[in-house]
Amino acid sequence: MILSDRSIRALAAGGMIKDFVPVTVREDAEGNPVTSYGLDSYGYDVRVRPVFKMLRPKIFAPPTVVEVLFADPSLSVKYTEDECLSPKRDNSRFFETIESNMVVIPPHGFCLAETVEEFDIPDNVTVQCWGKSSYARLGAVINPTSVKPGFKGTVVIEISNTTDRPLEVYANEGISHFEFHVSEDPCESNYEQRGGLYQNQSGVQECLPPGKPNHMT
Repeated sequence: MILSDRSIRALAAGGMIKDFVPVTVREDAEGNPVTSYGLDSYGYDVRVRPVFKMLRPKIFAPPTVVEVLFADPSLSVKYTEDECLSPKRDNSRFFETIESNMVVIPPHGFCLAETVEEFDIPDNVTVQCWGKSSYARLGAVINPTSVKPGFKGTVVIEISNTTDRPLEVYANEGISHFEFHVSEDPCESNYEQRGGLYQNQSGVQECLPPGKPNHMT
């Protein structure tokens, strides 16, 4: 069952969301329009902090070659292992930290950011993270992910610019819509008990290799 604004407000008061905004905000303190954030009818629109990790352009380095094969041999490409993003290795060298209230993602670029809000998800709740229409209409994709029962910490938002034009992304404004789903059957073991890599996450954490605990707490 998806939770309504009434239920989300009650759970936030009990500690599920820190820095919770109980209304929909459409203007900043000076009255300037912003991409809306805060409590919605059946969800919550999160903000990101003014720290981004931008994926750097491709870099070249030696040894191990990975070959990408196509049916047409003329389209096949070879990359060194150190050029490839991988869930098996440390990827931090591919990202540049940018501290700013606004970041420009280059055409077909990608960046990471973390939510202003901190979460402590109950064992009978799971969260689905979606994009907002305002950014979707500009060709931005907020990669759909889930926040699992028992998770504690800030959530990293993954932003892709699918267009051939630069894209402005703003901190402290709405960026992603979170839907909260509740079950009458609480899970047997939660994210913490399963040894989740990103438990107690704080900071813009790129992908961690399996078995490597979050080092940004």
